[in-house]
Amino acid sequence: MQASQVRVLMMGLALVLLAAACSEPAPEEQGTSVSEESTDETDAGDSSENDADTDGTDATDVEGGSDEGAEDGAEADDASDADDSSEGDGDSGSDDADNGQGDTAADDSVIGEYAGESWFRGTVPDTAVAADPSLEPVKIGMINIEESIAGSFPEVRAAAAAAIEFINTELGGVDGHPIEFLPCVTDFNIEASQACAQQMVSDEVVAVAGGIDITSEGSVPVLEQNGLPLVGGIPVGSIEMSSPVSFYFSGGGPGAFAGLAFHAVTESNASKVAIAYGDFGSFTIAAREFGADVVERQGAEVELIPFPMVGADFLPVFTKAADFGAEAIVLGAGDTSCIPAMQIRKDLGMEDIPLYLTGACAADEIIAQADGLLDGVFFNTEGPIAPDDIEGAMYQAAVDRYAVEPAGGAGTVGFRGMMNLWDALVEVGYDNLSPAAVLENVESSTDRPSFWGFPYTCSEDQIPGLGALCGPNQTVFQIRLVDGELQVEGVGPIEIDIPSLVAETG
Repeated sequence: MQASQVRVLMMGLALVLLAAACSEPAPEEQGTSVSEESTDETDAGDSSENDADTDGTDATDVEGGSDEGAEDGAEADDASDADDSSEGDGDSGSDDADNGQGDTAADDSVIGEYAGESWFRGTVPDTAVAADPSLEPVKIGMINIEESIAGSFPEVRAAAAAAIEFINTELGGVDGHPIEFLPCVTDFNIEASQACAQQMVSDEVVAVAGGIDITSEGSVPVLEQNGLPLVGGIPVGSIEMSSPVSFYFSGGGPGAFAGLAFHAVTESNASKVAIAYGDFGSFTIAAREFGADVVERQGAEVELIPFPMVGADFLPVFTKAADFGAEAIVLGAGDTSCIPAMQIRKDLGMEDIPLYLTGACAADEIIAQADGLLDGVFFNTEGPIAPDDIEGAMYQAAVDRYAVEPAGGAGTVGFRGMMNLWDALVEVGYDNLSPAAVLENVESSTDRPSFWGFPYTCSEDQIPGLGALCGPNQTVFQIRLVDGELQVEGVGPIEIDIPSLVAETG
């Protein structure tokens, strides 16, 4: 599988602050190499992701945001505007390629390349069909954190915008109506998140595509009061994970810590596991109540090591892990923390101890700096790493063609979320579209196919008390240098069943 596909696959699963998300690798061939060029073009490839979506993404695309990719608010708006003007040739994303009203796209379209193949909506249409720009648009919003000391993830917005351009140009929009993208950039500020939610209401969007919103206690109550569904993205706070209007194709922090901890004990055979986490509300809960519980239920010992959310020094973290005699380390960190953590591990001579990181750390721009640091390092993702899964490859092709900013790392989650939201919009139908109708459609989902991800269920809690985590299952992968080329390889179970693990922990 190509590294670019990997970063795509890692879909959103990881902790936000920790880089939050998991990107996922795209579904091509496992062991496919990732070129530097593809890595630069689309950082999104995760898991995660996306996120187990390592099948068709770059090995460096998993789940993190990069400072490099960050744009100022104005640039964010410009980028989204570019996607909003989603006109062109497109295909109806459903089995019926004729639901679009526009012109048929050229033969070199992404849809044309995969026509007739199986995907999450049945069969890829035979031809690409564009939405009709003269028809009333379907308004979709997004709330995403950028340019913040707590993290910056412009790639999530950029990937969602690329997905919308792909949908409008090749998938016929929604019954021929183009989607208009109206993102709002927030920062590590409750008032800013609240203002973004109020903007969604005033813009009269039919749904909000999830981004990463660390201060969601400001935004979610507004969305709840107005019945606006929040679909996709990477959940960070407990309020998002339990809100009746939120639906994530992810396991968030609980899924990530549980999956990585399980793999550390069962696949790396660690009898002592150190779990390090950002000392912040929901991250603490995820590490203690999910990661640590899984370790203990598997019969191993665990040491919990909190660290500051901002300006963390990882030397004390690894020193404490060494003093504990850790045989594996699970570290909930991402973004600018990934390389320092890997480097300190090497400097302390701890490379024989497996290090588990969120998919965000597999972003292209991070892996590009990880020369000599990847041995024994594992990442998580929330999508399949399967050689016969073409959706990762489609993600990569669509991002290469339609993204106007870096869209890797956590961007895989943004792309997946938008594709799944589009699926719901098409199923509801333009004539019946309303926030309530979209909410009801997603909420009733049971074992529903997900774009480049594991099937999701929102009709009942997958993780007790956190009903918004509709798709928590995980995959673990490594990025190896083989013959001078980066390759993504799944390691261990193809799909770690998080609901079962959580049920065991009680």
